[in-house]
Amino acid sequence: LTKGLIKEKLSDLENRFCSFMMEHFACWKQWAEQSGRLLEGKDVPEDEVPEPFRFEYRMTKVVLEMDAAGAWDWNNPKLRKVFEEAAGNPLYRLMAETITESAIRLCAAAGVKTLLEVGAGKGHLTGVMAGKLAGKCDSIQLIVTDTNPAILQNIDAIKSRHAGLNLVTEQWDINQAPSQA
Repeated sequence: LTKGLIKEKLSDLENRFCSFMMEHFACWKQWAEQSGRLLEGKDVPEDEVPEPFRFEYRMTKVVLEMDAAGAWDWNNPKLRKVFEEAAGNPLYRLMAETITESAIRLCAAAGVKTLLEVGAGKGHLTGVMAGKLAGKCDSIQLIVTDTNPAILQNIDAIKSRHAGLNLVTEQWDINQAPSQA
């Protein structure tokens, strides 16, 4: 892959993404001021935050709470709820579609036959990838990993919606060497 080939294959995706960012986040200055106030410990009512930044607002509030408590906890119920909410966020959906379409196009251009998703979580991005791969990219195998065994159940549901998808799951903590299975 060359820089020129990558630009050629992905320029429409880049344009779509940039257009979305310019339109969706046009009110960024207001959020910049409000997030600065939050970091200073001041109160900012959620209903005063521009709608496109409400997700970032809720995420910031949870992160600041955990920071004040002195510990980061991926299992914090508030943090998990905010991440769940992310799946419906327009930016997250666009990012998932852009990442997936970029990977598929570059795999095709370079002859890559395997995609590896590390840390699939609840499988939201995996679902987007499965939808894009099913039926049109049978030659690409998708290997999905996570430390949580729940990934196996979530992926089973995705597999059942996309018959013929070449998908393998593996429970794996990336802090450990991968299994040799």
